[in-house]
Amino acid sequence: MRTLSVRYILLITCAGLAACQMNAQQAAPPASDSSDAAAEEIRYADGLMKLGLSDYAKIVLDRIKEGEDGGRKQVLEINNLIMLGKFEEAKQIIARQPDQESQDVWAMKLALADGYYAWGKFVEARTVYEMFLSKFPAAPPESLNEFFLSSAYKYAQMLILMGQKEAAVAAYDAVLR
Repeated sequence: MRTLSVRYILLITCAGLAACQMNAQQAAPPASDSSDAAAEEIRYADGLMKLGLSDYAKIVLDRIKEGEDGGRKQVLEINNLIMLGKFEEAKQIIARQPDQESQDVWAMKLALADGYYAWGKFVEARTVYEMFLSKFPAAPPESLNEFFLSSAYKYAQMLILMGQKEAAVAAYDAVLR
């Protein structure tokens, strides 16, 4: 039995994605405004990234105008750069943000930390998470509560997987504050 080449498999995958996108565009009513269209493009780019098609996701993200997406575009751009191992470029995008303490920027920073972890850069990942948890020694503001809990829990899970149980207990303690 002959094996299929990687190019052939990618070609079939891309053709299938294109057909699905065309069917979705024909079946779905037109977007009512630019924010609906941007949200659809964001979902599409996110799906492409989950399939490992980061180059195609970048093309889709480049079509979205700044400000139409509620900040989600930049988070996906950072995730895309992280998938490609371009951590310095991701850090530059984060550094250009005006409010370094906003929830959107922390989402970007924590996505970077997740990328560090995925690429085996555990010290860098831990540094970002520790910086985030230290911002709220007692409890986070109500508006950040769910985001904080999710992030602290994920960090504790990472620590357990790295065999650092005592540090994981401290992170779980942050979840329980």
